[in-house]
Amino acid sequence: MEKAPILGKIKAPEEAERVEPVFDLEELKIGETLIVKTKSGITYRIESRDDGLYISGHPEYCPTPIKTSIYGVDLNGELRKGEVGLGFKLGFSEQGGPVTRSRILEIVRV
Repeated sequence: MEKAPILGKIKAPEEAERVEPVFDLEELKIGETLIVKTKSGITYRIESRDDGLYISGHPEYCPTPIKTSIYGVDLNGELRKGEVGLGFKLGFSEQGGPVTRSRILEIVRV
């Protein structure tokens, strides 16, 4: 079985200053998934479906897939809608409002 391509991986957010692959979620084809690992140890699944993007993985906010809009907060604190990148904070909308989580350390496309 072929291994999923790692789009980027860092050990600490400071490394993102040297390597900042940014992934535009509009490029994610229907049926594709990104596995996003964060500094807090939580692994998220971002799935592209016919009707939009879904995220799951957080035990409180999205234990099962929820339809959402996703954004990254880059190293300068700038909100980047529809983009995730190494060192970015992962953010998404949830019924209670926006949720911004910890820094992204790894992104894998499956």
